[in-house]
Amino acid sequence: MVVNVLNSAMDTHGPGWLAKAFPAVDFKGLTGSRAYLNQIVQESDGWADVTVFNFSSYVAAIGMVRAFESAFTRTGDHFNRHAAAHTASYEWYREEFFVPAVLVTNSLLRKLNQDLEVEDDDDEEE
Repeated sequence: MVVNVLNSAMDTHGPGWLAKAFPAVDFKGLTGSRAYLNQIVQESDGWADVTVFNFSSYVAAIGMVRAFESAFTRTGDHFNRHAAAHTASYEWYREEFFVPAVLVTNSLLRKLNQDLEVEDDDDEEE
């Protein structure tokens, strides 16, 4: 269930949130959460791009990179939402992946909630 919440939140709000949180990253022509997250990693200069203002967005995005990597990256040693969705088996739904899945999902939902509340406040002021 946690995996579905993570995927649904990223499908619904991820592209817009990432584009707003990382305005210097070129997302043109990209589709899917994995492509967006990989683009952030490729275009960032490690932690040099992190500021006080984008720290929480950066941590949430970087925390999701492994969760959305290709289903063909079949190491089975970490939580991978993509592999779990396409090759459901105990290899991808092990007990030790529960906490990382909850933490990554919680991080995303808290960040989206915070950003959506800010957008609502901006709309009310207009």
